[in-house]
Parts: sequence; structure tokens; C-alpha cells
Amino acid sequence: MPELSKGVVRVKKSGMLCVLLAALMIFLCAFPVSAGNSTANTYTVSVNWEWIKTQDAYLPGQVFFKDEGLKKPSDIAIMNMKMYVADSDNGRILIRDLHDREKPTQVLGEGTLTRPTGVHVTADGTIYVADAGAKTVLVMDPDGTVRLTIGEPDSPMFGADAMWEPSKVAVDGRGNLYVMSEGGFNGLVQFSKEGEFLGYFGSNQTSKTFVEAVQDIFFTAEQIAKLFNRKPAAFTNVAIDSDGLVYTITADGEGNVVKKHNVAGSNILSASKNRRMFDDTNFADITVGKWGQIYVVSNTGVINEYDYNGNIHFSFGGLSIATDLNGLFTVPSGIAVDDNDCVYVLDYEKGIVQSFYPTAFANMTHQALSLYDRGQYEDSMAYWKQVLQLSGSSQVAHYGLGQCYMNLGDYENAAYHFKIASDQNAYSDAYWELRDQWMTEHTPIVVIGIVLLCALLFVLVHKRRHKEGQYVYSPYVCPPGKGLWSDLKFMAFSCRHPIDAALYIKSGRKVSTLSALIVGALGVAVYLFDYVCRGFIFNNNNLRYTQYTVQLAMVIVPVVLWAVCNYMIATIHAGDGTFQKVFRSTIYAFSPYILITPFTTLLSMVLTKDEGFILTMIGNVVLVWVVVTLFLFIKKVQDFTFWETVKNILITIFLIIVILIAAALIYSLWNSISEFLVSIYREVFYRGLNK
Repeated sequence: MPELSKGVVRVKKSGMLCVLLAALMIFLCAFPVSAGNSTANTYTVSVNWEWIKTQDAYLPGQVFFKDEGLKKPSDIAIMNMKMYVADSDNGRILIRDLHDREKPTQVLGEGTLTRPTGVHVTADGTIYVADAGAKTVLVMDPDGTVRLTIGEPDSPMFGADAMWEPSKVAVDGRGNLYVMSEGGFNGLVQFSKEGEFLGYFGSNQTSKTFVEAVQDIFFTAEQIAKLFNRKPAAFTNVAIDSDGLVYTITADGEGNVVKKHNVAGSNILSASKNRRMFDDTNFADITVGKWGQIYVVSNTGVINEYDYNGNIHFSFGGLSIATDLNGLFTVPSGIAVDDNDCVYVLDYEKGIVQSFYPTAFANMTHQALSLYDRGQYEDSMAYWKQVLQLSGSSQVAHYGLGQCYMNLGDYENAAYHFKIASDQNAYSDAYWELRDQWMTEHTPIVVIGIVLLCALLFVLVHKRRHKEGQYVYSPYVCPPGKGLWSDLKFMAFSCRHPIDAALYIKSGRKVSTLSALIVGALGVAVYLFDYVCRGFIFNNNNLRYTQYTVQLAMVIVPVVLWAVCNYMIATIHAGDGTFQKVFRSTIYAFSPYILITPFTTLLSMVLTKDEGFILTMIGNVVLVWVVVTLFLFIKKVQDFTFWETVKNILITIFLIIVILIAAALIYSLWNSISEFLVSIYREVFYRGLNK
């Protein structure tokens, strides 16, 4: 999220400053509001997935209910250009006509409602109120007449321990109610239009952690229920769009706070599913615009607008702590949007509603979405290009252009814009089509290439068999050749015959320290090659901010620590291997990784997302291969039994962990000491200057 400071205004109380501010405000009011003096600066996400300041998307507009005595209002809804506010502590619903803003405020529910915290209105004017004070949900006619009252379900399906404190409500086109019960972890409580309990809708899924798996071994289900809290996080707000899709907010992990549920309750919001959504765990309320755009306001006063896939459009707003400024809030509690894309934010503390009207920049984005939704892709492209002219680094504009090109069958340009937008899934779809087109157009070349590859493999295998007829490898016959080049070729032999290779290393007949260092350097080079050059679809590394010294340390330090610790532990347990032999065998154990990874890196450049299982499978095979090779090398070099080898490895891992923890503590202590010494030096130096 953008820094909180973007919207926070702190004003020191001073008489002279107040006078100056008053004069300044009078001066500014003489001129129209513009981007230059807006209190609600707009941010968007660049193609590098960074927050950048952009053209103003929304500007502060009118303030509502300023002098009408709202007390801790909790929710807001807009339908047919009428604004409905749940005035919680006053026990009422206030209605303002946005067409005729001079029309007096209508008041409903006085004497009927206790503490309304949620309000929803359907197209026919029916009002649904979640009354947390009375623990009921009321269905009211437009004139305030209560048509239906829904209390706690008495169905066994509801659950004896389930919480019932309705705080928010949403209604779909069929009249089914989705009630959020405060603290309810089972999901939204669903009712029919007649008030019949239908069950639970949607819930946050939890995956079992390693710690929980260990707990399952030592504790019974009853003990786990009493001792540990494994309940999923509860929803904190709910909204619904014109298509009946339900949207929820959860104080959950980063990137997955907002969810869009289908009729089955599953999350279908792509950015949220992939946990790459720019969100905040402090989100307070959510609403949906007419083009499917998602608006969310946080407790920190920040308003985010997303597209229907969860990609961020704009972020604006902020907090005003010590003064009242339009566009800034104290405690936002609700958000709504009208048919003109004007945004309304309810302030819980101030008891007001602030409006924001879209600028031409925001209207371009919305118009592009509207045209795309109607299938007018070329017209939509024209608007996206205008957006790019105003904000060339806009991630959402490149994504929108990619979508348009994709639907027009121009997969090359679609892939280009998806790549700039850093959308791997969309790029994969475009690349699939591009690859299919190329293979269709070059079928003869593809067939000839496959035939030549098969012929080459046949020749290599035949040649290999011929050589093995001349040189029979065995545990007692060293592979032919001597010198550095022979040691380098020994990597292939190590992969095929790890036990024999271990015996050669132990006897000193193969592998020198120099060759081991060269192979180690080659391994580091292979790691960096894969880190940098892995195909875009499968490369999640931020190369722009990569610290390559850190990457080198992440590779070299563990290997060196392993060799040192393993040798120390083996020495204590009377192992036969010297440090040189332990080091050499450790390096050569990574031969499968060194020899295979470059091919997988190249393969990642031609595969799509759906084919990624091939890379995963190869990676798992290589990992097991390296582990098995390392195990056999330790066993043979140290002349251990199977269980002695297992013991040696476990103790080595434990020792490495201890060393790393100790290093971290020493580093932290050194930083504290150095900061202390620097502060003393600065204090002494400052006092010396002021004598």
C-alpha cells in the first residue's frame, strides 16, 4: 500500500498558523479544484509493480450530513441515486436523494431499530437492515414498514456454537440474503427471501501447517479443539454485484484480503487467488461499480479501485488527524458508488459522508472497461492508449491493451503488453496461441526437427555403447583419461555411478581440489543463469532489485558450511574422509543439478503455464538425485553404515542451524553496539562544537 503519510495531515495548533490557513483556504476557494491542490493524491501501480503518483482519478466533492447529528454511522448504500446510511447509535436509517440534493433527509426505523450496522437496498426500493443491537435482520418497505424479521436460525445445521450477531447484509437478484455475523468463521449465513435458513456460503479455507501436522500426531481431536485455535478467519464485510456474485473482505494474509465468490462460494478473483493483489488487512468496506470495478476503503483512509480481476486501478484518499479537509477521513466505515461513478465514503468518527467525483482520467479507464465489456475491443484500445499517454507506466493500461489484442487475435501484441504488465497467466495464454500458430505454419520444419533430434540421440547412444564395449566401467576400473578435462567429465560419471564415483574420490584417483573449485564455480554460474534467464512465465524473481552478492552468498555459504560441519561431525564419529575429500564429494554431488538445470532453463522459455508440471517434475527428480548422491558420497567417503550416515547428516543439519542462528545474533548485537558507539560519538562531537 502507499505510505500512510500520503494522506495524513498533521497541523499544530497555533493561532498565527490558523489565521494563515484560513486566509489560504479563502484564497483557494476562489479558484476551481484541480489536480495541483487536491487533498486526495492518486497513486497507481507501475509495470514494475511499484506505487507511483499519477494523474488525479478522483477529486473531493460535496459533504453530506454535516449538521444532522450522525452518531457512529456504520454502513452506506446507494440505489436509484438515493443514499442510505445506517446511523447506528441513533437507531435509524437516513435517506438522501442525490437527484434533488435540496430535498430533506428521510428518516426510517426510529423506535424500531436498536443499533443498525448494515444496510442494503434492492432495485425495487426494499431495504434490508442488519440490526446488531437486536441481533436481527429486518426487511423493510420503502416507507419503513417492517415486512419480515429474521432472527437466529434454529436449524441444527447452523451449529450450537455458531455466533449470531448480524452486522452486514447483502441480497442477490433472487432475494436470497447473505448475512455476515460478527466473528462467524463458518462463512456468510444464507437465508431465502422468506427468511428460511439455507446454510453457510463461502468460508476462508485454511491449509495445515507443519506445526499443526505435528500437533495431530501427539494430540486428540478434542485436545486440539481446546488447546489450539484452528478456526479460519471470519469475513469482515460483504457486497454483491448486479450479476449476483458475492464479494467479501477478510483480515487475512497479504494479497488475498478481497474475494469474489461464485455461486458455489469459491473465490474467482484471479489476482486474489494468486495472492498478488495490492490490498491491506485494514480494509473496512467494499462495493462494486456498474462496470465491475471494485472499490474498497481501509481504516487508514485509503480508497482502492480495482478492475473485475482484482488489478489495481487507483489508490487515493488518506487520514486527517488534526484538521478537517475534504478528501481525508478520521475513521472510514463504509463506501458506495453511484451510477455516475461518484464515490461516497462514510466517516464513522465525523458522522459525515464525503463524495468524490471522477476526473477525465478516471472516465477514460471506465470507458475502456465499458467498451471492452460490450465487445468493442478496438474502441476500448483507443481509450487505453489515451490512458498510457497520461500514465505511460500504468500496469492496468498495458493489461487492458493486452486483453483487447487477445480478443482481436493479435497474440503477438497481446503477449507484448501482458509481459510489460507482468501478468504471467495472461502472457502464457497469449504465448500458447502464438506457439500454436507458429507450429501450424511451420509443420514441415517441426517434423524434420523431431526426426533429426531422434537420429542424433540414436547416434549418441550407439556411440556410447561402442565405447562401453571398449572400456567397461566397474568399481575397480577408473574412467579413462587424466587431468582437469577428465575430472570435469567425471560429473557425468558421478550422476550414473555415484557409488563408484565416491570410491574414486575416496581413493584420490579422480577429482582434484582445483577441479572441485571449477565445478563449484560452474554450479554457481548455472544457478545465476537459471535465476536470470528462466522463462518469463516461470520467473518470479525481481531482477531489478536483486542483490547478486546476496544470491551468491545464499549458494556458497550453505555448501561451505555443509562441508565444514560434515567433516567435523564425521571426525568425531571416526570417519575416514579428509576435509579435501569431503569438500570434493560435496561439490560433485551437485553434478545432476549442474548438468540438467541449463536444459530446464531453456525448456522454461518454450513452455506455457499449464505445462509447468514438466519443470516441477524434473526439478523434483533432480533434487532427489542430488540428495541420494550426497548420501552415498558421505557413506562411502566416511565408510559409514546406513544409520551412521543418517545420524551424521541430521547432526550436520542441526549444527548448521545453530551456526546460522549464532551468526544472526552476533550480527544483531554488533549492529546495536555500533549504533550505540555512533550515537556516543555524535553526542560528544555535538557537545564539543557547542562549547
